[in-house]
Amino acid sequence: MCISEFGFRIYYYFKYGRLFSSAEQHQRYIDRLETINLKISSYEKGEGDIEKNVLHPYVGFVPFSNLETSLKKQNEDFVILLLGGSVAAGVGDVADVMIDCLKSDESFINKNIKFINCTRGGYKQPQQLMILAFLLSIGADLDFVINIDGFNEILLSNENMHVGIHIAYPSYMHWAHLVNPEGKSNPLALEQIYLMNRCTTSELLLLQKVSRCRLYKSCVISYIADLYQKRLQGLFNTYQVRYARYLIKEEEVSLSRVIRGPRYDSQPSMRSIVDIWKRSSLLIHNLCLGCNVPYIHILQPTLWDVGSKPLTEEEKAIGAVYDSNGLWRIGVQKGYPLLRAAGEELREANLRFFDFSMIFKDTSESLYLDLCHYNFKFRKIIARKIAEIIIGELNP
Repeated sequence: MCISEFGFRIYYYFKYGRLFSSAEQHQRYIDRLETINLKISSYEKGEGDIEKNVLHPYVGFVPFSNLETSLKKQNEDFVILLLGGSVAAGVGDVADVMIDCLKSDESFINKNIKFINCTRGGYKQPQQLMILAFLLSIGADLDFVINIDGFNEILLSNENMHVGIHIAYPSYMHWAHLVNPEGKSNPLALEQIYLMNRCTTSELLLLQKVSRCRLYKSCVISYIADLYQKRLQGLFNTYQVRYARYLIKEEEVSLSRVIRGPRYDSQPSMRSIVDIWKRSSLLIHNLCLGCNVPYIHILQPTLWDVGSKPLTEEEKAIGAVYDSNGLWRIGVQKGYPLLRAAGEELREANLRFFDFSMIFKDTSESLYLDLCHYNFKFRKIIARKIAEIIIGELNP
């Protein structure tokens, strides 16, 4: 066993260019557990992951808890609305870091800082726009609005386009099963839900056992666990796509139209997707101006964006697992330059746009957990930078 461990550590060094660190390995498992933490309660209740969203008439889908309804504030409150997809949700999870940074500025010392977290995995424009319009219409009293997006708009809108669903409609992988009741009764569709849940449950048990028994201290066991973990993640993605694509191939014409949306006047393109993203942000900007609420728009970083980060071997392996056919990589490399160019146009329109896509360009350590989510350490770094921006915006 000792000889095998020693041999694997040598192999690890030559493969990754650095010594194996059990502490780093343990932190990686903790980070991954955090990304699937929201699923744990669902399994304990006997619910599938796919069941956590419900239909909403304006937003597409929301969690069971629905949109925030406690919207009135007291005089000492400073209310921040956070918009975006799962990456924005990750920043919302470290809101306490942002609050601590804000409290260091004298203008916030006596303020009770509150976050209205209206982020959700899979959200993309114009869902953020719709959320803001809905909240303002029912009397939301806001002091600041933050929108963190970009990745979902490029990748999920592109997925919609390839299966014939309107690019402005919610992501079909997150939404189609809610619209189509067949998904909750048809054995073939239910099988995909079962397989997705089994993959996530298996990964969860693996990570818990490796962490609890301190097996991460072994390079051999960690290497085997990583291979199995990546296999489970790849299978989950396959089952998710298969399930959603099954739903949109139903023969019921009226239901198909509901899911697919209006017909295009012309074939959409990546430029069309970016135009929706840009227009949606401008409309958020105008709504906020009308309500005298500061708004900032942040373009999130992503793994496959060329020049955005020197990728480690681990991150390259992660990219290969989550994007086995290369379509998402191509989408990012086509779409992100267009997003940056559109961001400059937003700035020219006096919108406070901040390009975070290159924020990790000088970071050599591994930070990505998949194609767009990053670990706890770097979520806190992003949160602090956003807090600095808020202070600067309110104290020009």
